[in-house]
Amino acid sequence: MARYKKRADGRYATSVTYLGKRYYFTGKTNAELVKKVEEFKASMRAGTYSSNMLLKDWAHQWLMNLQSTIEPNTFNSYETNVRVHIIPALGNFPLCNLQAPHIRDFLSRLLTTHASRTVEHIYANLRAMLKQAVDDDLLAKSPMRSVKKPKATRTRPWVALTEQQVQQLIAAISNPTHQLIVKLAATSGLRRSELLGLRFQDVDLKGRSVSVNQTNKKIGSTPSICEKTKTATSHRTVSIPAALVPLIKEQIKEVKLRSFQDPLWQHNDLLFPGLHGAPLSPDHVTALIRSYGKKAHMPEGFCLNSLRHTSASLLLKHGASYKVVQERLGHSTPLLTLGTYSHVLPGQDAAAAELLSSII
Repeated sequence: MARYKKRADGRYATSVTYLGKRYYFTGKTNAELVKKVEEFKASMRAGTYSSNMLLKDWAHQWLMNLQSTIEPNTFNSYETNVRVHIIPALGNFPLCNLQAPHIRDFLSRLLTTHASRTVEHIYANLRAMLKQAVDDDLLAKSPMRSVKKPKATRTRPWVALTEQQVQQLIAAISNPTHQLIVKLAATSGLRRSELLGLRFQDVDLKGRSVSVNQTNKKIGSTPSICEKTKTATSHRTVSIPAALVPLIKEQIKEVKLRSFQDPLWQHNDLLFPGLHGAPLSPDHVTALIRSYGKKAHMPEGFCLNSLRHTSASLLLKHGASYKVVQERLGHSTPLLTLGTYSHVLPGQDAAAAELLSSII
């Protein structure tokens, strides 16, 4: 048995260098220290070494280090996934004891109660967290290496309106601002965050276009303006119908009048401001449009995002190319647009076949 030096406090101590890194160990007795060192060497050879840190403690540390490197709305999403899902289920596991079967069981249970896309995001957060633990030498290897990413599947089809249904919806709305939100969403295809982030200077009335330069997203429970868009392709300029120009002019005039009359006004120059000029609550607008949908007897599942789908679907039916629709929607690739809306034109395959009828 190896003999280690006894410190002045009565404990035995030593260090072990492994792959260029030094690890320190102490024990109440020489035998205890020998056992710790032997177990360490064996676990290193097996690739199973880890500290005794609990996953919940590492999760908090990981989030703290991450916060200054990502956008606030992204951090809010990560923090929610960790706090609401990961820590309650896995937080009391020591990092060294967390195994792939534990994670698979956790994800399987989530899939029975949550949308697959939500579970996919939780998977990504947990994977990144454990990868960082490996990079920081808290884990020898990540148990996520053998856990497959949950496949995202749409549990319910998205809703797109017909031209008649759009007109029916607009007819059910008497408020001019709310009408403009619906009309602009249905014709531009902007996301909710993009629509509510529009400012006066983002609207080119002469050129009949709107530019997406910032977004309005909920950070915690507070609507906040984010200077960055969802992706690089989300930063774009979208043409709008000439019929919207006078409506937008009137909306800007109305907002400026409100600002002159309100001493507490925040001069964000938002096209659709909330109380005192602050960013309008995205959730409030979602609930508002859904209530109008019920009033106008829209299809089940109709929501604000349905107007974005409506814009894309109607453009494709009227002959617009997938490339044009991709650019208007701000999709990262044409494949995303094609995969989302390929079923919109089910008769194209038969039409394509007839184009070749002359060769036989």
